[in-house]
Amino acid sequence: MRSVSWILLLVCLFSLVASAGEIQESQVESLIKQLQDEDAEVRSNAVEALGQIRSKDAVPALIQALQDQDPEVHVRAASALVQIGTPKTLKALKTAVPDLIQALQDRDKGVRADAASVLGMIGEGAKDAVPALIQALRDEDVRSNAKFALGMIGKDAVSHLIQALRDEDEVVRSYAALALGNMGEGAKDAVPALIQALQDQNENVRDSAAWTLGNIGEGAVDAVPALIKLLQDQNWDIRNSAAMALGMIGKDAVPALIQALQDQDSWVHMNVAWALGSIGKGAVDAIPALIKLLQDQNWDIRNSAAMTLGNIGKDAVPALIQALQDQNENVRDSAAWALGQIGEGAVDAVSALIQLLQDQNEWVRRNAVIALGNMGGGAKDAVPALTQALQDEVVYVRYYVAEALGKIGTPKAIKTAMSVLIQLLQERDEYVRANAASVLGKIGEGAKDAVSTLIQALQDTDGHVRINAVQALDSIGTPEALKAVEEYQSQQ
Repeated sequence: MRSVSWILLLVCLFSLVASAGEIQESQVESLIKQLQDEDAEVRSNAVEALGQIRSKDAVPALIQALQDQDPEVHVRAASALVQIGTPKTLKALKTAVPDLIQALQDRDKGVRADAASVLGMIGEGAKDAVPALIQALRDEDVRSNAKFALGMIGKDAVSHLIQALRDEDEVVRSYAALALGNMGEGAKDAVPALIQALQDQNENVRDSAAWTLGNIGEGAVDAVPALIKLLQDQNWDIRNSAAMALGMIGKDAVPALIQALQDQDSWVHMNVAWALGSIGKGAVDAIPALIKLLQDQNWDIRNSAAMTLGNIGKDAVPALIQALQDQNENVRDSAAWALGQIGEGAVDAVSALIQLLQDQNEWVRRNAVIALGNMGGGAKDAVPALTQALQDEVVYVRYYVAEALGKIGTPKAIKTAMSVLIQLLQERDEYVRANAASVLGKIGEGAKDAVSTLIQALQDTDGHVRINAVQALDSIGTPEALKAVEEYQSQQ
């Protein structure tokens, strides 16, 4: 009997599929007929609908619609053919390029913008449209679409865009640079012109040129000196774009970036550090200069240097260990933070970080604790010192100690962490309570001794504490914990 039911169900499903296919076929036929309607709006809507359906059966009619006298209809027909995307449609689209070029002059801004977008979708096959698209950069309603199209057309547009970088209109210059940026490495031949554009009087042009050089990447290495100079620009966005570009160019920019760290300008220091951080392991030669930056009076610069050293990774560990002994507490703090970012690769720093648990500065102690926790089982020798640090006078330090012990994950570490985390669930500060519950959840099954306290936390006045308590109980997974979660959720 059951097998008969399944057969009937399958028959019904096949009938539904067949019916849906018949409905779509009927719809396509109706829309194709509408392409002959006297009303241009009806034809235009029919073309758009056929593009959305993407039926190959509509291709011949859409190709014919490319010859429609109404610009909106033949532009939308081209767009529909792009969406369908068969070899036959792509071949037909190349023949539509002249009409699309003409549509760039249409009165209707929507038609002009759509024509530019479709030319971009056609890509390399629309290379004859490049001069018209360059002109379209002057059209405020179309320039974004034209920029997209020129970038998609690619190498055949490069020489025209290089020329446009010298246009008297600053908007054209800016959009020409952005179009080159959309090509990435394919715009390598434009590097000399883009370097000149970095000195443009207009801020948008300088910013666009810097962004584009970054997108070109390693092929823009000749731009490094000019980009270094741009780090002193008065405009923050431009400085940021220059730093990003240097980071994307990669390790070939490192020598110049190291030299730029000698500059007295704090903005330059910060942006250079950011660029070196983007390069990561390839910036290993910059470690000594970055260690010096950890002594800077500007917190932002110290922080940028520490982040960079953390991104460089294991090769920075010896220098960071030495920095942990620095007389300046800000240097110690930043070095500990950087070691925490490196995590398991920084296990050689365990003993030095243990000494830092006695530091007079609470931020230094906190970052030392976090670093040890991020090293996981590699920091198991720190368990006795971390246990002692549970008596720290600062509640946030105690919380991070408990979290670190949980991450280290040895039975002794977890047992020690448990007792403190249970106590922290009673703290006055809701942030501490919420995070204590979260850490217990990460410990999972090993935190079963905390179940009763977590059940009490389901009545906490703070919503974050309650949510984290539910997740912790669910993670611990004992029958008692799961029952409490079920009862709590049924009451919500």
